[in-house]
Amino acid sequence: MNNNPYQVRGPGIPQMLGRERIFKELCSHLTKLTPSHVHVVGPPRFGKSVLLKHLASYFRDKSDHYITTLYWNLGLHPPRTDDEFLRRFAAEIKNTLQTVKPEHAEYLELEAGSLDDVFDEMKSERLRFLAVLDGFDYVAKESGITEYLWDKMTKFGEKGSLWLVTGSERRLSELYKSEDSRMRNFSRIFFDTPSQVGCFESHDWSGFLGPLKSRGITYDDSALKEISNWTGGVPELAAALAQRIFDKFSDVTISKSDVDEIAEYLDEERWPLLKDLWNDCPTNLQLDLVTLTRREEVRLPKERHDDLKLRGFARESRKDRLRSSCRLMKRYAQQQEDEVSYLQWLFGDADRFESNIQSLLELRLTHIRGADPRLMDRVKRAIECLQDDLIESIAQARSIEKRALELIWDAELGPKRSLPENWESKGIRFDEQNKLPEESLEQCRILRLIIKEGVSKFTRPTQLLVDHLHWVGNFGHHSGRSTVSVSIAAAFCMSAISLCEILTRDLANIATEEEG
Repeated sequence: MNNNPYQVRGPGIPQMLGRERIFKELCSHLTKLTPSHVHVVGPPRFGKSVLLKHLASYFRDKSDHYITTLYWNLGLHPPRTDDEFLRRFAAEIKNTLQTVKPEHAEYLELEAGSLDDVFDEMKSERLRFLAVLDGFDYVAKESGITEYLWDKMTKFGEKGSLWLVTGSERRLSELYKSEDSRMRNFSRIFFDTPSQVGCFESHDWSGFLGPLKSRGITYDDSALKEISNWTGGVPELAAALAQRIFDKFSDVTISKSDVDEIAEYLDEERWPLLKDLWNDCPTNLQLDLVTLTRREEVRLPKERHDDLKLRGFARESRKDRLRSSCRLMKRYAQQQEDEVSYLQWLFGDADRFESNIQSLLELRLTHIRGADPRLMDRVKRAIECLQDDLIESIAQARSIEKRALELIWDAELGPKRSLPENWESKGIRFDEQNKLPEESLEQCRILRLIIKEGVSKFTRPTQLLVDHLHWVGNFGHHSGRSTVSVSIAAAFCMSAISLCEILTRDLANIATEEEG
């Protein structure tokens, strides 16, 4: 039986090791005379879920502050509407209350939408319920989640019987700024400074490495320093290294050379971990990591400075300068140097972007195989106009839309273009002669309807892109030269390429189904 406590990937959430300081900070917020709603933030793969699951378990067992605790990971099948969120929230609370307050759980089951009453009843009984909501980003970005839900959650949180801990990659203030003001009032009920989960700090190592003692494994100062130097305190890298130490040694004091040997092995074995951590970084951080492989120290803007420190990839050497602090990531960054440097050379500033975007789009167009030649020629023309006539580039939208609609109606209706009976039964109408209207706006409307009614052979992405090109064509027809930039025209060209790709795929699938 494998009793190794260090879990890197796999089913379930690993046990919490280390993190004593931030855990104590959260407990302090939640056990005050008047608790605070708190928010936990941090990059992906750095242990937010580990911390939050442990916090929920701790307060579920420690009933002197909360009657019980709910842990709900919203990232697993995120609710997409207000109603779905509230129904599932009620179901989660019901299940959690079942063993401690079955009468309240039963009420939630019998009376839909009775959360208000349950929280009011708990308040009258001076009971507190703790809800730990992980993966909050997933809910904030859903267009079907409206201000109504956030107002409801705000009212729940102000009752004094429900206390919330939320976890996400971005702060609540950043979530509502990026998704409009729907969450503004909700975010104001939280403690003003979120708790940040990042790399392990010096005070975390003792708790994190504690399980090694059960194997009789100790480590000297040089070994601990090398564990930190190789991993940067990045939780997954530290867990991978500690997992190997746990399996390989027993009843021994490990040294610097032992850690170096294991880390060299991990450099090859755990390459996918490094790749994922690298891909989680925005492009500007990837460029900074490459720069750190070339220079002893770098000075960066505050936001990037703080982000690299939080992730454990760099540490301060002087007040405003950073140096690399994760040897495994530094080696990985060195392997990516050519690719990232080339990206920087091509698109590192606005002038280079405008000079090179046409070549990128031309290359992307070559990836499309089997598309209609006339459609491809019109997209190619739009791309060719990027450097010398932006208005003409945008104007190509009308001809691209026209050809795309011709292909769609050829597949849907055949040469006669008459209304099928199954469409008519759904309330769809053509013109007086029962023929497809000539106007592209009307054709787009009909395409939208048959997609909605489920009687079209085409997919919704095709319809959305055709619709998009219709309005781009209107914009191009009425806009002045000063309103069109290279980035606007390039965005249109990328949409046109995407239409070629998706429409070609739809047509191929239709042909296959008809042959079958």
